[in-house]
Amino acid sequence: MIIAGYITPNNSIGPYNLQLQTLDLSKCTHLFHMAVYVYSATDPTLRNPWDNAWQANISYAVIAGHAKNVSVSVTLGGGAELYPILRDNSLRAQLITNLVAFTLAPYYADGISIDWEGWEWQADRQQLQDLLIMDLRAALAPGKLISSYCGVYLPNLDRFNVSLVGSSYLDFICLGTYFESYRPTQTILNSWIAMGYPPEKLLAGNLLVAMELLGDGSLGREFCTWADIVTQLHPSDDQNSATGLTTPMVSHLLGDAEDHTPINGTLVWQGVNQWRTNTAYVRDNGIGGMVMFSVNYDVFLNPDNSILQAIYEEANATPTIKRHITITIIGSGTTSVGTQDVNDGEPFTVEAFPNSGWYFSRWEKDGQPYTTEAICLIPVVTTDMSLTAYFSQTAPTTATIIFSTSPSGIGEINPTGSQVYNVGQKVNVTAISSTSGWKFDHWSGAASGTLPTIEHTVTGDATIVAVFTEITTPPPSGGSTMLIAGGLGLIALMALMRKK
Repeated sequence: MIIAGYITPNNSIGPYNLQLQTLDLSKCTHLFHMAVYVYSATDPTLRNPWDNAWQANISYAVIAGHAKNVSVSVTLGGGAELYPILRDNSLRAQLITNLVAFTLAPYYADGISIDWEGWEWQADRQQLQDLLIMDLRAALAPGKLISSYCGVYLPNLDRFNVSLVGSSYLDFICLGTYFESYRPTQTILNSWIAMGYPPEKLLAGNLLVAMELLGDGSLGREFCTWADIVTQLHPSDDQNSATGLTTPMVSHLLGDAEDHTPINGTLVWQGVNQWRTNTAYVRDNGIGGMVMFSVNYDVFLNPDNSILQAIYEEANATPTIKRHITITIIGSGTTSVGTQDVNDGEPFTVEAFPNSGWYFSRWEKDGQPYTTEAICLIPVVTTDMSLTAYFSQTAPTTATIIFSTSPSGIGEINPTGSQVYNVGQKVNVTAISSTSGWKFDHWSGAASGTLPTIEHTVTGDATIVAVFTEITTPPPSGGSTMLIAGGLGLIALMALMRKK
């Protein structure tokens, strides 16, 4: 399973080399180093306007990553200025050459990641991105990686993402969302898989930013980076909620983030627990892996609440095997649960409810009669299975079974007394040797055999009797022989004495 860290150099949270030294890179398999941009719509020369030491930082990231056997890719960012460059064959070729240079000396990066956030939608967007990806694949040396970051914060942003054609040239597709309440990670993954994207190429992750949750459940415009938040937290603070964050401080952080508007909602962010849940889902469903945006912010967290640590632990935990249970209804009725996947080794229960004018008849398991009880219990699920609930407009035929013991008052039987069952129902009957000096011997009446627990199929009125017998103690063996032998020895001794 891939554990990728998306690195965003940020001098406000300390020197970049210190960030990487503090980060436990051994927990990662890949790093995506953000970012290089083109100078303008007519100049494909690459730069990073927010990081004066960006070239040295790339070199440092590659050295640090390779020391831990971690793959490092350089990320191409950009917006609307990429449209004219990608439309021009000559400029696109220059851009490809400039990108490939990062995989050569003196950088030796392992690949290129594309993070094109050009929100100005144009009809040839996916066609241009496909050209970039295909040209890049052709220019890179064999074994070099290409990945693409796709922002999926809102449903309408899916159109900005790589096409199925372009995805065939990619090694990874990083799917980034903000919060589960906006677009749940598992829903996004299933949507992309349904569209035909290979699940093994998908990396799921949330952005490490805090946002304003408004009263109606929507997210406000105000946000601040995870780095802003964690520098205000104390080791004892709960990093799965807003505990420990004072309202004035939160208002200050959010107000500074965009337009200085005071916060009028609640600060929210993805906590460790949600990352664990999503990682387990990715692990158990054959999805490529997880990507953490931005992993270098994680260094400020209490180690017990480190998101990277949580991802690593869940990724390497024993996978949960899922079993598929198909629920089918014949006739008119409902069931308490429908078709679903359950964990291997766990029990499963489903109850049948007939509609008005109908009667529950029976459950069948994999086409075979299972129980006439409305509640169907599978004690331990070990395989996929189908369960079918049958309903009938004819009331089921009933029968009375009388359970007793013989002699009366000796031992116990379960069930006991007079019980009414549907014809065809299977009933487990157990004899219990609870009376001192007595033991279960055999069954009589409508049942037979000597095992203490039997399964009886109801065919009509009947009596089932558990027969007990008294435990007797036999006389000790060998006593008479010893007496006779002793007597003969005494006679022989007396005869010998007379001869003397």
